[in-house]
This record gives sequence, structure tokens and C-alpha cells, in this order.
Amino acid sequence: MDLDVYAFAEVRDFTGKYQDDDFFIAIGSNEKRKFYWEFLNDNNLNTPNLISPYSQVDPSAVLGKGNIICAQAFIGPCSK
Repeated sequence: MDLDVYAFAEVRDFTGKYQDDDFFIAIGSNEKRKFYWEFLNDNNLNTPNLISPYSQVDPSAVLGKGNIICAQAFIGPCSK
């Protein structure tokens, strides 16, 4: 699998340029993460779920956007 990964120092670096790309927020600060999450959603930018093939996600589970499901994780039936 070939992944192109970019890091952006400023929000203005990707405003309007990357509508077809996927974004994942990897920031430890809750305040900063919230800011970027709201920015991405307000600009209709794609925030897919990252799901390990070594995790178990029940088909009835309802996942939001921008989640990471790591190896050995279990998301049970009817989870929201």
C-alpha cells in the first residue's frame, strides 16, 4: 500500500486545496484537536475511520467519523 502523508503547520496551508484527500487528526491537545476537527467538518473535508484488519467490529456497530480502531480492539454489537 502506498500512502502519501503530509503534515501541515498552518490551517491556511490546506484550505481549499485538498478536497479529494483524507485527513486524520493526530494531536494530543484536546483543545487543538477540537479546533481542527471543527475546521475539517466545517469545510466538508473527509475524515475516514482507520480500522485495523486485526480488530473486530460488529456489523451492527455505528461508527462516527475520524475514529481509529487499533489491533485487538473489539467494538461489540449495537455499539454507538
